[in-house]
Formats: sequence, C-alpha cells, structure tokens
Amino acid sequence: MAFVFWIVYAIYLLIQAFIAYRYISTDNRLYFKSLLVSNIIFAVYVAADEVFGIGVPYLIRCLVIVAMFLHTYFGYFKDLYTRSQIFDRYLHVYGCFAYALFVYSLFARIFRASISPAPFAALMVAFTGMATGGVFEIIEYFIDKGMPVKTQRSLKDTDVDLICDAIGSAAAGIAAWIFML
Repeated sequence: MAFVFWIVYAIYLLIQAFIAYRYISTDNRLYFKSLLVSNIIFAVYVAADEVFGIGVPYLIRCLVIVAMFLHTYFGYFKDLYTRSQIFDRYLHVYGCFAYALFVYSLFARIFRASISPAPFAALMVAFTGMATGGVFEIIEYFIDKGMPVKTQRSLKDTDVDLICDAIGSAAAGIAAWIFML
C-alpha cells in the first residue's frame, strides 16, 4: 500500500503544481495561498511520518489527499464553492470523514493511546471529526474577517456546514468501529 500512496501523492503534487501555475499566471493570490498552505502542512506531516515513523495507515493518508484534491481542484480551480452549495455540503461530509480518521490515527499513534472498548473509541473518532470541522469553521471565520472574499454566506450556512461535519464524523466513527478498532 505504501507504493500506491507514493504514486497517488506524486500525481496529486503534479496536479497541484499545475493549479499553482494557473493561479500565479492569473494573479489569483488568495487561492494560491490556500493551496500553498494546505500542501505545506500535509508535506510537513509526510516528512515527519517518514522521519519519526508515525504510521498513519496509507489508506487514510490517501483519503486526505482526495479531500485536499476536491478542495483545491473542484472547489477553487473549477469554482464549485461559488457555483454550487451542494458541492460544499458534500465536501464537508467527506472532508470530516477523512480528517476524523486522519487526526484520530495521528494522535493515537503519537501519544500511543489505546482506547477501549471499541464503541468508545468510535465515539472518539466521531468527536475528533466534529472538533476538526469546528476548527475549519473558525478558520473560515478568520478568513472572512481578513479577506475580501467571503467563505461563510450566513449563519445558516455555518450551521449546515457543522451538521454536514457531524454526518461525516459519525460515518468516520462507524467506519473506524467496523474496519479499524
């Protein structure tokens, strides 16, 4: 599975380089910064995993790459965030699913935590996803405060995003219970 991850990651990085080039050539600094920050954070994780052997499962890493690809390519590059509310909702569900599994796996391995029984661990996965979704909403709030582009349309938009985050997080908890715990 490691080989598959590295192939997926290499293809992802090539696509990101193309998108970054397009952002630079069209002077789209806001989207370029978003792409750059998210990719640097994930690259730091990948490097840390290689150096310290953290060991988040490769499948979960691939789920995160898919979430980041959907965000940068379809959300920003294809402009589905502004053209479709449905896309944003589905990405919140999927993104929280992927990030709940990733963050839980990351913390469980870093802190060598073993949570039992399995239903309680599944709840921890779900709660981790909900907390991650909440952090994303806080980040959107601060982006809105400092940038001319508004990512949060209204309080209802934020509420629906959080509901979608909860759905994705619950699905991650169930998936973790069935496949991981």
